[in-house]
Amino acid sequence: MSARNRNKEKVVKENEKTEIEKAFSEVTSDHGRSILIWALTAFVCTLVIGVTDFLSATSLALTAGMLSNSVVRIASPSSYVPARQIREGFIYGPVFARILATMAEFTFYYTEGVASGGLSVILPLTIFGESMCWLHLLLQSELLGFIEDCTWATVHGYAIYCSFAFNRPLAIGLGVPYMSYTLLKHLPDTFRRVLHTPLTHPFSISVGPLDPHSVTWVTVSMLYQPFCYAFFVYSIQ
Repeated sequence: MSARNRNKEKVVKENEKTEIEKAFSEVTSDHGRSILIWALTAFVCTLVIGVTDFLSATSLALTAGMLSNSVVRIASPSSYVPARQIREGFIYGPVFARILATMAEFTFYYTEGVASGGLSVILPLTIFGESMCWLHLLLQSELLGFIEDCTWATVHGYAIYCSFAFNRPLAIGLGVPYMSYTLLKHLPDTFRRVLHTPLTHPFSISVGPLDPHSVTWVTVSMLYQPFCYAFFVYSIQ
């Protein structure tokens, strides 16, 4: 074999090796992220179980609602606008996700209101926010989604304010990081979506990959919510 052919064969093998290493890196990276996310999910679920009163049917029901919301939606994330899911089946879709979220969010925000001392304002804001959530999905409106997210930001902001007023540092410490992420990352991203989409869409669910914004938001919120819920319950027990 000539030197030229040997060099050509060497280059081909090196290119093949590079492609294999690249593919392996992508797989291991995704696998690593998956392991980390499920490890964090197991951790926050353990915290919720730890504050559960197993002699109370209400406490058991609230725990089941919080955990099912996080586990199902992390395992099979979906998006509201556009209404999309990554696999076939009602339990993997945005309508079922919205049902789970409604139960979990009423539980979460009620507990946050009690823990922070701001329940009288937080409860009606929660009812309004949940109404926006359903309209956001059914009318396929990013504008209503933005109003919904602004409502939740207002709830957390008021909870932080009340926590200062009632000297409850736990609620402050849990609320500030989430508020920072919401104001600096999530709300600007959502507002950009409002500017580039029609006011409403016909409601129709499709199956396909989700955009990175939706996946990130579902993951962050589904880990944050049970984590904070556990500490809110602990603080008022």
